[in-house]
Amino acid sequence: MLALLGMDEVIKRALSLKIFTEFRPAELRACGSSPEEFLYKVTKYGFKLHLIDERKQLVEPIEIDRLMEMNLVRLNLFLER
Repeated sequence: MLALLGMDEVIKRALSLKIFTEFRPAELRACGSSPEEFLYKVTKYGFKLHLIDERKQLVEPIEIDRLMEMNLVRLNLFLER
């Protein structure tokens, strides 16, 4: 979450941006951040969320509610604006 906040001005200025990120809800909570807040923040920046499914070799759009329901330890996300 802190990395995202540190990139605030860069994100706001960039019209087109792609980010690959590992999403670890438990680690965000352990650092005092909310996984849901992280996801809502990136969508407020205008990013569309995509799940990278390495097993199926797919990148597919996904909604915040669905991500949180998955209850996995680690997910790879592709954020695109």
